[in-house]
Amino acid sequence: MTDSTKMTEVLSLGSDLQKYTIVAQLNYILLAPLGTPNDLDKCLTLQDLQRMATGSYSPSNMGSVTWGPMEIKDYLFNNWIVRP
Repeated sequence: MTDSTKMTEVLSLGSDLQKYTIVAQLNYILLAPLGTPNDLDKCLTLQDLQRMATGSYSPSNMGSVTWGPMEIKDYLFNNWIVRP
């Protein structure tokens, strides 16, 4: 993916992780400012989502644990951040 890649291309042709992280970032940008009742910004930050998009993420509250693409997708799905 390059800086000039269109979101529609990623959402139709990208990997599952790319699709999940794009939708998660869009949901965050749209929903986090609304605050209660979603409190999305209490679960994660936009920077967390950007790190997740790399395919490797270490949650700050879990010590030396590192998630791969599957754990990242599971987290986003199980916490209602992305629902395909």
